[in-house]
Amino acid sequence: VASTMASWLLMAPQEQCPSELHLSNCAIATEGFNELIQALVNNDAFPAPHPRKPDLGKLGIYLRLENNYIDEDAIKASIDDGTVTTFHKTDAPTCSDTVKVRLLVRQDNSLQQRPGPPPNPEDVPAPKPFTAKGKGKGKDNAKSGWNSRGNDSGSSRQKNDDWKSSWNDKGSWKDSQKADSWKDNKKDNSWNKQTSWNNGKDSWKDTKKDSWSDNK
Repeated sequence: VASTMASWLLMAPQEQCPSELHLSNCAIATEGFNELIQALVNNDAFPAPHPRKPDLGKLGIYLRLENNYIDEDAIKASIDDGTVTTFHKTDAPTCSDTVKVRLLVRQDNSLQQRPGPPPNPEDVPAPKPFTAKGKGKGKDNAKSGWNSRGNDSGSSRQKNDDWKSSWNDKGSWKDSQKADSWKDNKKDNSWNKQTSWNNGKDSWKDTKKDSWSDNK
């Protein structure tokens, strides 16, 4: 893979020159690294003008190579001859007409290479899941959130309709209960009136009977 990339870098015109190469954890060996550096050295399109501020001059390609299997002496040799320069994330970009590569290193300036030869492709573990970062990170999430709110809104409307229906059912139950209560009260009152009338009737009979007895 490094050889294929080196072949393309060797022939790339200036308008197609990449400004960054992220090659960490790619199992690149020393031979592949040397081919990449040699391609950049032999192509006069590198270094290309600053990608954002071309008036500032030419800027070496931004390169990351951590966790590969490159002999650190080979990297140091390219630094010593001026082809590669190292920098930290906190450093401002420095333009140069001769530096081909700006190699990112840690604050302790370690090159972070693994010892020994790279593993066989079939022995390499699966890559970690990709997580989007930077600009536009929240756009899809915002749309997703809006759609979710729309769905929730529909659910809320359904819940409200169900609640209203339930409330109406309760009102119907109350009306029914009220009607039954009215019937019962009416029935009870009617019975009480009848009982009271019977009591009055019996009382009238007793009074009349006593009065007849006295007259006799």
